[in-house]
Amino acid sequence: MRPHWTTPRTTLLIALASLFVISGALAVCLWDCPSERLDLEGPTLDKLDWNLVSLLGEAENLALRSDKVSFVTVWATWCPPCLREMPKIQNLHERFGEQMNFLCISAEDPGEVRRFAQQQGLTLPLYTTDDSPPQSLAIENLPTTFIISREGRLLFRHEGFKDWDDSGALSLIRQAIKKG
Repeated sequence: MRPHWTTPRTTLLIALASLFVISGALAVCLWDCPSERLDLEGPTLDKLDWNLVSLLGEAENLALRSDKVSFVTVWATWCPPCLREMPKIQNLHERFGEQMNFLCISAEDPGEVRRFAQQQGLTLPLYTTDDSPPQSLAIENLPTTFIISREGRLLFRHEGFKDWDDSGALSLIRQAIKKG
C-alpha cells in the first residue's frame, strides 16, 4: 500500500498549490517592482539638450519638448528586443499620441531607419542622431525607455524589452499623462 500523499489526486493538488504560490509571488514582484512604477518625485534631468533629426529631415531637440509628457526610447534596427518592442510602441502611439510626445531615437543611418519603418508599417515619430545622449540619459542597453514629465523629471526608466500592450504598462502610461 502506498502513502496517501502519492495518489494522483493528492499529487495534482500539491502541484496546483505550488503553482498558485509561485504565481502569487511572481505577481507581487511584477506589481510592486520599483522599476515598474512611476517616480513622481524623480530627479529633474539637467541639460536634456539632445539634437535629433526626424526621418523627414527636420531638426528637433529633446530639451524643447516640454508641452507634454515625453515617451523616449532609444533603439536600433539590429536589436532583437527592440524589434519585438517597436510594434507595441506603435500601438501606444496610436492610442496616446495626442496626449504625450513620442521620440524613438536611433543612432543609425536615417536611410536604414526609414527602410525599417516602411517595412514594418511604423508611423510613430522616429529620429536619428549622431550626438551622444545627455549624461542624465546615459544608456547601457538597448532598448532603453524613459518617461519624462513636462517639468523634465525622470518619471520612469526601463532597460530591455517591455510589453507596452500589457495592462500594467497601459496603467503606467495613463498615470504618467495624468500626473506628469
